[in-house]
Amino acid sequence: MSTFRRSTWNRPSMLVLAAAGVSGLAALVVAGPLDPPVGPVSASFKTLQQVEPRIPLSDATTPGNASFVYRITEPGSYYLTANVEGTLTKGGIEIAASGVTIDLNGFEVIGAGAQAGIRAISSNYANAAVYNGTVRNWGGNGVDLNNISGSVVRDVVVADCGGYGIAVNGGGLLSGCVATGNGGTGMRVLNGSRAENCTARANTGQGFYVTGAATISGCVSTSNLWHGIEVGGDCVVTRNQVSNAGQGAAQAAGIYLTGNRNRCEENAVTTVSTAGGDQGIAISGSGNFVARNTVSGYSAASAFPMWGTHTVGPVVTATGTITTTNPWANFVH
Repeated sequence: MSTFRRSTWNRPSMLVLAAAGVSGLAALVVAGPLDPPVGPVSASFKTLQQVEPRIPLSDATTPGNASFVYRITEPGSYYLTANVEGTLTKGGIEIAASGVTIDLNGFEVIGAGAQAGIRAISSNYANAAVYNGTVRNWGGNGVDLNNISGSVVRDVVVADCGGYGIAVNGGGLLSGCVATGNGGTGMRVLNGSRAENCTARANTGQGFYVTGAATISGCVSTSNLWHGIEVGGDCVVTRNQVSNAGQGAAQAAGIYLTGNRNRCEENAVTTVSTAGGDQGIAISGSGNFVARNTVSGYSAASAFPMWGTHTVGPVVTATGTITTTNPWANFVH
């Protein structure tokens, strides 16, 4: 005789679950109102100008002239889409307007003649920015914004140019830049401008020339053939690293304070050779403040040579354990 086995399927419970599933599915498939909103139908896509509001440098948008491959004559934000290559008679990019930003976009501005890589010729303009790329092999200057105020050069490498590497003036800013192997000064920081976290290496002139109430902070100057950092008047020079200044040149200094009322603090100056009579931190002018610096590789006489009247922390030349408690002391080691 067969045995009847009661099913474990609970019909009322499953019906409830099935009904709930149908109800949920119905909720998912319920559409919104079919009537369109009142008024004209408008486009929902973005224009090319909205997607990329900047202007590419090209023969069509920024045509050049007899002196430059490209000329920017209108304010705006511009960018490179390829390398810019000069000729024997043409520089790279001329800035001939105020309010210009140039994104090098990781590309290079490459020279072939005696012109400048990027230059603002006229002093009638202001407020330019150049960033994110390389400028090299120009017979003239690399990025020459000496004639205008309010410029920013950020994350730019300038290499092997015949003149100076980069110049900013009138409250400009150099940040994260490198100047190497140029025929003049690596970087010129003028009249209230600031250089921060930059490197000047193996330039024929000074690593940095800083003057006119400018500031240089957190920078590296190494193996430049003239002064590592030359300073005019009313400047702040702090937390920089200078090494092997003046190698192969006449007498030069790691840091040279030529003007008045400068503040020179917490810098480290080192050298491997003073065969040319080089000096650590040389102080002339008057009224300079010099404290908490370290100088290494120079003799006691050439570490902190001074002319004029200044405020200088005591110079400690003793080796071994530091015993002085003067917080303003400078050290030779």
